Amino acid sequence: MKFFKKVSPKIWWFSFLVLLIVVISLTNIFASFDLFFYDLFFKLRPKPAVSEKVAIIEITDNTLNKLAAWPLPRDFHASLIEVLGDFGAEAVVFDIIFAEDTFYDQVFSKAIAKEKVYLPIVFYLDGLEQNWASQEAVKKMADIQADIKKSVSGIGHINVFVDSDGKIRRVPLFINFDKKLYPHLGLAAAAGHLNLNLEKIDFRKRKVIVDKKLKIPVGKNSSLFVNFPDKWNKAFPHFSYLEILKSYQDIKRGKKASLDLTKLKGKTCFVGLTAAGTTDLKAVPLEESYPMLGLQASVYNSIINKDFIRQASLFLNLFIALLIFTLVFLITLKFSPIKSLFISLSLLLGFFLAAFLLFSYYQFWVNSFLIFLIISFVYLGAVIVKFLEERKNKQILEKELDIAQKIQNSFLPKEIKDVTGLDLSCYMKPAKFVAGDLYDIIKLDKNKLGIFLADVSGKGASAALIMAQTISIFRILARKKEDPALVLTNLNREISKTLKGKFITAVYIIFDLDKKEINFSSAGHMPPIIYESRKEKAKEIEFEAGIPLGVVNDTIYSAYQRKIDKGDKIIVYTDGITEARNRKGKEFEIEGLNNLLSKYGSLVCREIKEKLIEGLNKFSKKMPQADDITFVITGITE
Repeated sequence: MKFFKKVSPKIWWFSFLVLLIVVISLTNIFASFDLFFYDLFFKLRPKPAVSEKVAIIEITDNTLNKLAAWPLPRDFHASLIEVLGDFGAEAVVFDIIFAEDTFYDQVFSKAIAKEKVYLPIVFYLDGLEQNWASQEAVKKMADIQADIKKSVSGIGHINVFVDSDGKIRRVPLFINFDKKLYPHLGLAAAAGHLNLNLEKIDFRKRKVIVDKKLKIPVGKNSSLFVNFPDKWNKAFPHFSYLEILKSYQDIKRGKKASLDLTKLKGKTCFVGLTAAGTTDLKAVPLEESYPMLGLQASVYNSIINKDFIRQASLFLNLFIALLIFTLVFLITLKFSPIKSLFISLSLLLGFFLAAFLLFSYYQFWVNSFLIFLIISFVYLGAVIVKFLEERKNKQILEKELDIAQKIQNSFLPKEIKDVTGLDLSCYMKPAKFVAGDLYDIIKLDKNKLGIFLADVSGKGASAALIMAQTISIFRILARKKEDPALVLTNLNREISKTLKGKFITAVYIIFDLDKKEINFSSAGHMPPIIYESRKEKAKEIEFEAGIPLGVVNDTIYSAYQRKIDKGDKIIVYTDGITEARNRKGKEFEIEGLNNLLSKYGSLVCREIKEKLIEGLNKFSKKMPQADDITFVITGITE
């Protein structure tokens, strides 16, 4: 049990997902979805070679209108065979069932006997998976009329496999019926062209060997992927059944024929029905309505060109899926979500490009849908996990920062109300959870009060730590000295030892109520603003400020004095106020602060604070706060 507890959750997830991918690959549950990519590759690939030996002879609507209704009398077929034989056609392959007895069977049979003719039969298939052996048949659906069958050169079935989406992509290369193997019609014709003995068949895993010479890649049930070279109207040369017969009659009568019948020399002619509305039009990868006559020709073309579509084995597809999964899993662990997305998309595009090139130039098909799912879901899963982890970490951090904020607030003084003759109010709002601003109010004796305000460069936790250190040292030094310049000089010397790359602006004011004056010193901070009650106007106190704390450790600061009267107000502040921006990017500036103090300076300090906050919010209109805002207002009441 201890071992299992020590194992990382990521390893558990990795192992679980590997097992899931293995199960999905071995069961091939996404086979129907892979067909989408198969068809897509089919449509986008360069067109394969087409043999010059193939010709299509169509029985179109025009043929039926001019000759006779379907089925055509068999003496017409006999005439066609005679014409093709006279003009040197190599073979004739009919994609027409000749099962019933008719009046012209003897005529047709004699014509067949003179030429190399192949005819089809159809079986009822048992639908069971037979591994790599031939497809089993239950019974014959349509056979060949007995007299015709005796004369034919070859017989082949025209059964097909219909996939789950209703499209035809495969045919059984062989069908086993009554302990006899029947080849596909296209294979039968191709074997005749290649002089192969179809009695010598060797079934191997993933291939069939014909007559020890021809290796044909197959799937289970000896299924062959039909390598359709192009759409129906573009794949093979087409000839009209009617025009062939008509041209032959014209030649016999000494007329000029509309069709050059010499073009049929040496060709294997596939004859079949393509009239509109016939049941022989099916959906294939290239188009939704494709005559099955073209399928027989495509099988023939593929075999004589030895141009076969091969499917990756189950274990090769599994290996690819696991490899891609491992790469994506490691990528999502190592990189940020944005980089992971870019790399994962690149990997996905790279895979599809490689899969497309393999299919286009090597006729090799690998399953693609599972790879798409793996990359998509592993990335999305990793992003969700990282989001939840970040959310948890953020909650922990916010909790810690909340504690830090409370600790920081404990460093700050409460408003002192027992100093006779002074009214005081203070405010601090961090830009983040904790601030780099600081202030302190220290009672030196019953008539003297020190107010210290500083701004640490930067924001956030690091500035807050410097703030805590600074305020602690200040309190020690301020208790010993009543000279603000000397306090800043000693404070600078102490904190310069620890500040590296940062600095602090500060101002320290001591109110002496007996003398009605303030003594102050500044380390690079903004000048205090005084509201003069007699003039009812606010302005900056002019003096020469020293450099910020922590820049030069032996800096000597200067002190300044100024008389104050009853009703006057002194405000010290940080630049978070004057640098606050509105939606147009304009800053509040010192002018905005002076205007508010001039307008409300006669109020008590608490009310002035509220007016300042209200005016600042009205100006910024809820724009994000860019810096800490801190100020202390002190008023002379006696």
